[in-house]
Amino acid sequence: MYNNGRRKRGVIFFMRRFKFKKVFSVLACCVFVASGVILPVNYAFAITEAQLDKYAEAGVIFYEPDDTGSRTGSECVGESEAKVSGTTAKEKVWSGLKSLGLSDEITAGIMGNMQGESGFGPTRYESSHRSEWETFDWENDPARAHGVGLIQWSGGRRVKMFKYMREKASSLVDNYLKKPVEYGPLRGNEFIEKTGNSKDVTDPFFAHELDFLIQEMKGSKWYSKVFNETTVQGAAVRFSVNVEGCAKCVDTSSQSVKNRIAMAQAIYDEFHGKTTFTSSVKLTKDNEEETEEEEEEQTGCYSGDEASLQALVKLWAWPETDHQPNEQRKPEYIEGIKKSSYVGGGGCSGKPCAATGCAGVDCGGFVHSVVQVSGWDPKYPGGIVSTQQTALAKRSDWEDVWQSVKSNADMKVGDVLICGSKSPYKRENCNSGHVVIYVGKIDGFPSEIASASWCTRAPSASKRGNAMYYINQGYSVYRKIK
Repeated sequence: MYNNGRRKRGVIFFMRRFKFKKVFSVLACCVFVASGVILPVNYAFAITEAQLDKYAEAGVIFYEPDDTGSRTGSECVGESEAKVSGTTAKEKVWSGLKSLGLSDEITAGIMGNMQGESGFGPTRYESSHRSEWETFDWENDPARAHGVGLIQWSGGRRVKMFKYMREKASSLVDNYLKKPVEYGPLRGNEFIEKTGNSKDVTDPFFAHELDFLIQEMKGSKWYSKVFNETTVQGAAVRFSVNVEGCAKCVDTSSQSVKNRIAMAQAIYDEFHGKTTFTSSVKLTKDNEEETEEEEEEQTGCYSGDEASLQALVKLWAWPETDHQPNEQRKPEYIEGIKKSSYVGGGGCSGKPCAATGCAGVDCGGFVHSVVQVSGWDPKYPGGIVSTQQTALAKRSDWEDVWQSVKSNADMKVGDVLICGSKSPYKRENCNSGHVVIYVGKIDGFPSEIASASWCTRAPSASKRGNAMYYINQGYSVYRKIK
């Protein structure tokens, strides 16, 4: 079982870990000039459990005063906590996670997901966005999902991963991670082969990404639930749902979760009881199994069909029509919206959600995120309601079908009911600036409409489950043309 030894209840320890070995390596390969004595310094500050929760929710992973990890491309690659060994990508990831103290079961569960997401490729880019590989600012722009790396970090999490890699190994970012055309398509074994299984490039790449992953998980109560699992299946499913945000994985009978469990179990059977490997075996592409899930363009379990959208709605939205407190968000939603291009949560000062967080507590943010992340439409427009409606009205792959809807039976899963305030796209007398989504019949979800309200109501089942209520109020009905 993983033991988080750095975090004590009520106390955060900030440390500079200057070991003799680290200082010696820096002196050996970098020009070092100093006029004083450098001493390790320990910092400890009392902090409440509530504050710890806020840091975790905000994504604060750790902090080191006077950190020296930031380097330029001509300087040394920083040391990692993970120690990797072996010839294949699976061996390197297994040995790295084991060196960080994870059990065999948790290690296998995480790796089953990695195989499905990236094929263990530390420089792998989400191939469904290949047209933007050279134009999108992958390192700094959190506004769009766009996955990169071992677990296909996306949105704000991708930006944090780049920042961490930049601080630890700037030369690796510039020479490999920011060259998507050359390195973006590579799975793990292909990356190892291309970099010559180098101790200066290959191993640090895997090690630093594994370090970031575990620190990211430790910094979030939601992610860290993986460390409580004791079986391969439990770890695989928990990582899928909590860390990857896999909607289909809520249903353990789905093919997607079966694939991840099967891959995790195969890895466990192969490596159980092992911790390190030699590097003498010739690398072959046969060591890296091709999976159907890898070929789904790393969409994070979401295939863009009705089942995916319904599963994600059930995962993110409260089934109660009057959940208390109204503004409270489900933990799955807090983490899940990070995979969309949603940017919001402001303007709610003094509102009910201000005390616990307002990101996603708005109708447009919810509809925008659930449509994007489910894969129903990865390019669904963001912005305020009228902006969304204007964008949909101008697109050829969406159409307003409100005139053909005579009853609830005419609605289809994924239809967006929207009431903007800008002419010429809004209907007469519709000025509410509100948007909801039709989700159809979902087991355990009492309404066929899911919605949220700005600053006051987190996503939940709508009290008004009949689409005709909204249409009679002047809402348009935008339908995706598949």
